[in-house]
Amino acid sequence: MSGLPVTEHFRRAFGYYGDAASHYLGYPVLVLLGLAALVMVIGWVRGRRPSAYESALWALLFAAWVLIFTVPAGMSARYLVPLVAPVFLLLAHSLCVWSRAAAGRPVWIGGVIGLGVLLTSLVTTGQWMPRDKNVHGYSAAVNAMVATLPAQPDVANDAWLVCSDARGEGALIAAAAFDAQVRQRPSLRVLRSTKELASMDWLGRDYTPAFDTETALLEHLTKKSVSYVVIDEGVPEAGRMPYYAQLKRALEQSGSGWLLSHSLPVVRGREQGKLLVYHREHYP
Repeated sequence: MSGLPVTEHFRRAFGYYGDAASHYLGYPVLVLLGLAALVMVIGWVRGRRPSAYESALWALLFAAWVLIFTVPAGMSARYLVPLVAPVFLLLAHSLCVWSRAAAGRPVWIGGVIGLGVLLTSLVTTGQWMPRDKNVHGYSAAVNAMVATLPAQPDVANDAWLVCSDARGEGALIAAAAFDAQVRQRPSLRVLRSTKELASMDWLGRDYTPAFDTETALLEHLTKKSVSYVVIDEGVPEAGRMPYYAQLKRALEQSGSGWLLSHSLPVVRGREQGKLLVYHREHYP
């Protein structure tokens, strides 16, 4: 849901997925894949047509790349998962073909080489061992809000608002759902800024702000009985919707009735930033 034009998404995706592919697949795999593509192109120029099996794998790989490069649905390394199967099947096929072509050497030699490349990539990228998703800070924000909530809420339907992207919204909602004290407050709701502060389609297009002024936004927070607002500044600025700035201006303007109570570190994989927690003045 990036809402970027296709050309801008392509420009950013080129750098992002290039870095992600080297990080998660490893340079040995990418070098061999490039070599396989070069051999295929040279063979095509010389009149050697690839087999139906090889053609299907290249078509699948190409289609997946086109999809993630042209559909502005945000950028995430998980979108590389559909590429893993065709990449390794192509490498296995290419190594077997090259083994047969190299003075008639047995196919198993290509298998040994392929296994060595795979193990080298696993070691160099660290993908051979379980990895922490390295997403931290959202539970601390929930704990900070819970610690300052009154024993008995003043309103029947208390609410929090999280301003983040889909990843951050989900992380904070999950942290709240797993908190024992939050579960004891059945009236507490966690609202998403993507639903409350704007309207857009799934790809982030047709963005329309829900409020023309900061005053109207603050009135909406009161109407929804929002007692806490969390703004996730761990989201890169390029990925922030316009309501980020509008919400922050509204909360920090004079006489808004909101105070910044916490500024907590947040880690989102290789992204870092702050979680800004605001609360109404009538809360302690």
